[in-house]
Amino acid sequence: MVKVFDDTGLGGLIFDLQGDSAGFIPNGNPVYVDAGTLATVSTPADAFGNGYVLIQQLEGSADGTFSFDPTGVTSGSDGVIAAGEDVSVYYASRATVDASQDGQSGHALRLVFNGTASAVDIEGILNNLMYTAPTTGSRTFSLTFNDGTYAHEAVTFTMVDDSAAPTALGIIGRDLDRSGGYSAGDTINIS
Repeated sequence: MVKVFDDTGLGGLIFDLQGDSAGFIPNGNPVYVDAGTLATVSTPADAFGNGYVLIQQLEGSADGTFSFDPTGVTSGSDGVIAAGEDVSVYYASRATVDASQDGQSGHALRLVFNGTASAVDIEGILNNLMYTAPTTGSRTFSLTFNDGTYAHEAVTFTMVDDSAAPTALGIIGRDLDRSGGYSAGDTINIS
C-alpha cells in the first residue's frame, strides 16, 4: 500500500503497481508496465482536473519509450504517445501529454488530467501503459500521482531486460500413471 503525502485520511492510493517488475526484449514489442495484478486507484475524488501522473526514470539507460495498448487507451488516434496529444480512455478524452515530458527517447512522461478524468480512467491509463527500449539493461521508474489537490507518494516499478532469459533446451519427464500426459506427482526435468 502506498500512503499519501500530508495524509488527510481521505484516501488517494494506487494499489498493485509498487514493486512490479516486467520483462522486455530490447528493440522488441512494447510490454505492459503493470506486470502483476492490475493497478487500482482508491480516492474519494470524482474528478481530477489539473491532476497528473508523472513517471520519471531513477536507474538504467534513459533511452526507452512509453506507449499505450490502443485497444483501451490512445494518444492522438493510436497508441504512440506524442507531446501535446489528447489521451483518450475508451474513446473519451481524459488527459493531455505534456509538451516536454512525453515519455519518448528516455524523457519523463507526464499526463495532465482534464476535469472529466475519473479513478477508473486513471486505472485504464496505468493498465494500458507499455514500454520498450533499444538497449539492454534494467530500468527503475517512479510514478507520482496528483489528484488535482494532493501529490501522493511515488510508487516504483522496474522494467527488466529479458534478452538473456534462459530457454528450455529439452524436457524429460516420467509419466508415472501412464496416462499419456503428465499429472500431479509426475517428475519433469527441464534442462
